[in-house]
Amino acid sequence: MLMLQDNNGVVAPASDDEVLRDARSIVEARLNAKGQEFTPETAKALLPGLVAGKTSESFYLIHLDTRLRIIAFEEVFKGTLSETPAYSREVLRAVIEHNSYAVAVVHNHPSSMRANPSENDRKLSQRLAMLLDLIDVTLVDHFVVGGNEVYSMAEHHAKEVDPADILRLIRKFGIDDLLSKRG
Repeated sequence: MLMLQDNNGVVAPASDDEVLRDARSIVEARLNAKGQEFTPETAKALLPGLVAGKTSESFYLIHLDTRLRIIAFEEVFKGTLSETPAYSREVLRAVIEHNSYAVAVVHNHPSSMRANPSENDRKLSQRLAMLLDLIDVTLVDHFVVGGNEVYSMAEHHAKEVDPADILRLIRKFGIDDLLSKRG
């Protein structure tokens, strides 16, 4: 049992909420520890403690350097019980601000204890992988957290790209000339 001491020196058992709050801050500190090596196993072990129990869906980025060490962990978007916006422009802005070499995407499903990605989750992962590739940043994984489950799209080969989607994105963002430059 975890015991806490208040400002008056009184020691009492910690409440469940206090334990969860402290556990989340420890997990977040580990994910924000600059220079810590990123591995999918570490992320899968730490993420449920950080995002499980949230009442709204959130979207996070784990920024990585050239050696796939953690630069930062940040919540980029917060949504509702069943969805969160994930604006590509803001993701790209955050990636550039952190000077990320690679990123992992994380979002939770608070209304479900299952971590199965939706079709929209898969499309988002594909779109982000394509857009990040245009600025030479790698999307190493997209994790979906539901309850204590973590689904890794990289492990399930969920980042397959449809060439038609690439052309549609290039036309939408007006960057046709990038095709000729990227060889």
